[in-house]
Amino acid sequence: MLDKLMNQANELGARFGLTPDQVQSILAAIQSKIGNGSDQMTAIQQVAREQGLPVDKIQELLGQGGGGDLAGKLGGLAGGLFGKG
Repeated sequence: MLDKLMNQANELGARFGLTPDQVQSILAAIQSKIGNGSDQMTAIQQVAREQGLPVDKIQELLGQGGGGDLAGKLGGLAGGLFGKG
């Protein structure tokens, strides 16, 4: 799933006024935070502060990237990778 999103970084970046690197950085940071035990909203809020972006912009990005509970899915992926899932 993360690979699919990373491949969409150019499209998502253009849609949201971000560079592909920013999109990848946002996704990786959310994945890391959720994988380390943060809940979805806390992870989004932390990444928004770190990236200097509004929370709603990141939420919209996540929704467009795969719909639904994408951050939760990323956390599940991270948990599986790090033995927490």
